[in-house]
Amino acid sequence: MANNVCGVVQLVVDKLGFEKSRSFKGVSASTVENLSQDLIVSLRLVASAEAKHFTNDDQFRHFRDFLFYFSKDLDDYIELVKSGLEHVNPINILESKLETFISKITDSLTLVRQSPLLDQGSQSRPEEEETFLFGPPEKEIRELLLQESIEFPVISFHGMGGMGKTTLAGALYNDAGVRRSFQAFAWVNCARKEFYAITVVKSILGQLLPRQKKVVAGLSFLDSTRMLYRLQQKVKCLIVICDVRTRENWRNMRVAFPIRDETRTQILITTRIEEVAADCRQNGKLYGMRQLDADRSNRLFNKIAGGTTNLIPHCVDKLRKEILSRCGGSPLAITIAAGYWNSITNKDDTTFDPNKAFDEINLHQDETADPERSLRSMLQLCYSNLPLRLKACFLYLAQLTRSDRSEIRVDEIYLRWIAEGLVVISEDESANTTKTDITENYLLELARRNMVRLNGEELVKSCQIHPLVRDFCVDQGEKEKLFEVVAGRGFATAVIPKSLASGLTIEMNAYCEDRAAVPAVVPHGGGNSRCSSLYFMDTVEPVVDYAAADWRRVEVFEVKEFMKRVLRVVEFDGVDFRLWKLPKGMGNLVFLRYLSFRRCHLEEIPSSLGNLSELRILDLRVRGHCRVTIPDLLCKFAKIERLYFPAKYRSGADHGRLNMRGLTEVEILVNFDTKVCYTDHLEDMKKLQRFDVVVEDDHKALDKVVDFVDDVVSTTSFSLDVRNFTCYSDERISVLRKMLVCESLRKLQLEGHIKKFPDNVVGIMLANVEEIVLDGSELKVDPMQRLGKLSKLKSLDMRNDAFIGKEMVCHGSDFPNLKSFKLVNFHYLEKWTVEPEAMPKVSTMWIEKCSKLSSTPAGRFEFAHNINNELNIVC
Repeated sequence: MANNVCGVVQLVVDKLGFEKSRSFKGVSASTVENLSQDLIVSLRLVASAEAKHFTNDDQFRHFRDFLFYFSKDLDDYIELVKSGLEHVNPINILESKLETFISKITDSLTLVRQSPLLDQGSQSRPEEEETFLFGPPEKEIRELLLQESIEFPVISFHGMGGMGKTTLAGALYNDAGVRRSFQAFAWVNCARKEFYAITVVKSILGQLLPRQKKVVAGLSFLDSTRMLYRLQQKVKCLIVICDVRTRENWRNMRVAFPIRDETRTQILITTRIEEVAADCRQNGKLYGMRQLDADRSNRLFNKIAGGTTNLIPHCVDKLRKEILSRCGGSPLAITIAAGYWNSITNKDDTTFDPNKAFDEINLHQDETADPERSLRSMLQLCYSNLPLRLKACFLYLAQLTRSDRSEIRVDEIYLRWIAEGLVVISEDESANTTKTDITENYLLELARRNMVRLNGEELVKSCQIHPLVRDFCVDQGEKEKLFEVVAGRGFATAVIPKSLASGLTIEMNAYCEDRAAVPAVVPHGGGNSRCSSLYFMDTVEPVVDYAAADWRRVEVFEVKEFMKRVLRVVEFDGVDFRLWKLPKGMGNLVFLRYLSFRRCHLEEIPSSLGNLSELRILDLRVRGHCRVTIPDLLCKFAKIERLYFPAKYRSGADHGRLNMRGLTEVEILVNFDTKVCYTDHLEDMKKLQRFDVVVEDDHKALDKVVDFVDDVVSTTSFSLDVRNFTCYSDERISVLRKMLVCESLRKLQLEGHIKKFPDNVVGIMLANVEEIVLDGSELKVDPMQRLGKLSKLKSLDMRNDAFIGKEMVCHGSDFPNLKSFKLVNFHYLEKWTVEPEAMPKVSTMWIEKCSKLSSTPAGRFEFAHNINNELNIVC
């Protein structure tokens, strides 16, 4: 119920934001603004109550119900005003009704704010949280970062795992004030057993120069080091290097940082070893992260923990103290313990057994005072308390967490869980429930227990787990025979011993610096008798001259070793198939349900894969520069549910395009290209939920695609990449008009001359679109007039003279939810005015090659103080 209420309230708030500029007749703009603010406060109160499990409180339920029906009535009223139907409902009646609305919401808010139901202290600002958690040093370090000159180039944090080093670095890295003080940013993690300085240096350089990643990938260690060194002397950079394990690691990459010379770079380093931190601190500062004392431990626990109030107070206090005593002052352990507390107390007093809780705690008790041992004991306690369906899901996160990526994309998590058969739609689920819905609920449940951290606001795009949590997952996964992780080293043979694990992950590390000149035999089954899942992971960009080197390509694994198993999952992640061969017998793995080549270098799909009739998921999203040839085999995958095409591909079919007739089970279809696939075959896909399509210079194909999406009720996410589309005829303008009012459209990339947005549009233009790219549109009328009114728009990218006028204006109510704005290669724009209240949430702005634009808007975008055409970086 709470989610539904929040959705309705947010919709009304968005609509009020629309109408603020023109206001309501007879009602001041300030009155409407106050009403909007009251609704926002109400929204936060409902969300907070839901998060703290106070939804059974009678007073809260009354307020929530009132808010829901109130918002529905207000929504009707706004639509009536917008329609101008005074003859149906005279305006004086509408005015009195609005005043009644304002009075009601004000009275209800006053009443609920007086209730002890909500902990107002829980809404403290992030700065307040950081202050009590980290103490005075956090404020001191922030002041150092805000200085114009760099006084201490390197600031090091040391302490045992789980003490908050990365949290403190992240708080400073994401601080709005700090980000305004720097021009470029990079965050790298060194927490892998095999450390390669070239990997770290290239990762930093690629983040500082995001538009030059391809150039960076081909550089030698010496060239990349020299380039990074010089860049830091010109551009003010903030670089975070997490989990430096040894002095040698730092000394190997130190040459890339101008620590002793003049620099504009600030480096934050975290490490578990004090000696390493001391070695890193040349011309810098050193801070030790200590265990939290009893007071701060209690405050952190109380801030995070919610739970019901139905428990006996004496029992609550005793249990809290017992749990906290087992955390050893570790912020991470306390955070996880608070999640455990929420899970065991989110029950009524008839099902909660305090004695059982004490028994569980004592069962996993660690007698030592070592905070890391205390953390592991707490993790074991929380893991044992997980529902059975979540245990395997939690452990599998370890396989997706890699040292070169601190975040895990949620779509990768969902794919892995579904592929492993961990997601099942039970009879209790509603008819419309999908596997994606269930995986989302699983991840949210793990987040509520504080075992993962979600990244994103309205839409969760990624999550993170702490390195120590990842270590626990690996150990527990191997202990339960769920999977086994085998680390290779370059081309050296990785011997896989006989194992009972159902899954094997082979970390290939093919591009290590001391690789052999000639490859050796790659890992194979080695007698494994239960393996149902194989994962091959390679994480490092190559530095290989293939023309000069004499490479002997070998197969990644021998299929015959797995012919006696029921192998269901095979994933190649980041594997370069210029070095390895795909096994010849892949088509014999007839039980395979999931096959992925994500981030691999692969240029051709073998036709033998057509034998995989049981395939449910096929992920062909290889590296972006690869153009893949796909044989005509897709029509054989009658059970396929998720199909991800590469960004660039061509048909290997004798008759032209790829045949996709009869794929009736498809729910997700990504990178569908109308030049390579038949659009007529889409009509079989009645279950399609997500549809990402590319259309190039073909308005008839675009018309068919839009008609198909409008007809398929299940499609909730539609992304459209329209290339080389010029509106020089009435027929094309008609198709453009139809496309712009498609309700399922979420992302739009439109390349080509359109001159102006169509008139006489039936419906709301781009009503649900969140991301827009306009490329070479050559609009003559200021596009801000229309685009600024899109309440759901979060990202706007305009490039290559998308607008050919001289002036753009963003009014006070424009772009209420926009977060990213890019302006690239505008030859005619001279003036851009942004009123103070416009774009209130923008945090990223890129301005490049706008030669006639005299300056960025003053005041509102004080962070956009530098327009650097070479680096493409403003904030």
